[in-house]
Amino acid sequence: MILGSILCFLAGGALGGLFFWGLRLTTRRIPSATRPGCLLAGSFVVRLAMVALGFFLLLRLSASCLLVALLGFLLVRFILVRQWGVRPEAEGAAGGEDPESGKEI
Repeated sequence: MILGSILCFLAGGALGGLFFWGLRLTTRRIPSATRPGCLLAGSFVVRLAMVALGFFLLLRLSASCLLVALLGFLLVRFILVRQWGVRPEAEGAAGGEDPESGKEI
């Protein structure tokens, strides 16, 4: 039981690592992409299909395995966001204040 939960947690963490690594690669390629919309859409579809298949296979084992895997997925997300952080030029991109002028965007 414990070993199975640990394996499900690790599988969820691996899915999270692959998903967010792919997202990071995609966001880094957007500025040089000739068709950034296609890049974003294609990357999203591939990442979503990969994670959905992985979670579906884990669900076939048991619902508790899926829940433990989701915890692993979310923990990896939390760790990677803290490790990679937010780039300074991206902080004001979604609105708020311009860091240099202090004016609202």
